Amino acid sequence: MLKTLRFFAPVFMLVLCACSSSQKAELDYSLAAINSAVESQLTMGIQRKSENGRTFFSRPFVVKQENESDGNIVRQRGRAKVEVSGDRRPYTIDVSVDIEGAQVVGKEQPSDSDYSRIRSDNGLAKKLLSNISATLERRGQYKNFIDDFRPF
Repeated sequence: MLKTLRFFAPVFMLVLCACSSSQKAELDYSLAAINSAVESQLTMGIQRKSENGRTFFSRPFVVKQENESDGNIVRQRGRAKVEVSGDRRPYTIDVSVDIEGAQVVGKEQPSDSDYSRIRSDNGLAKKLLSNISATLERRGQYKNFIDDFRPF
């Protein structure tokens, strides 16, 4: 019993830490309005969308660089992920921003494969979510549209 507990305790902590790295909100707007607001707020560009069109992945963007104290220089960049979930209003918006880093060797620019996830940035995720919400509030005319009406 004690061996099982020792095994599952770190796994449970890892799952808890992984789940708390994003910002969520429920928005009572049409799916088309939410998608439009997300696309307008991802000013760095959308790298790709999921097959169902409800998950948006941003292109890499510049973040404030933190220098390592031991002389190693790490180039950092951010990537945002916005997920729209739910089958009817209010839709749940889940925003996460991951900071990736790569070691810089000389003056060469690191390639995409050199970058790996360092941490999550809840501050940027919260700011992006509030910008999406503010955009939807400014566009109040979308509030009463029918959600993705398909009669057949």
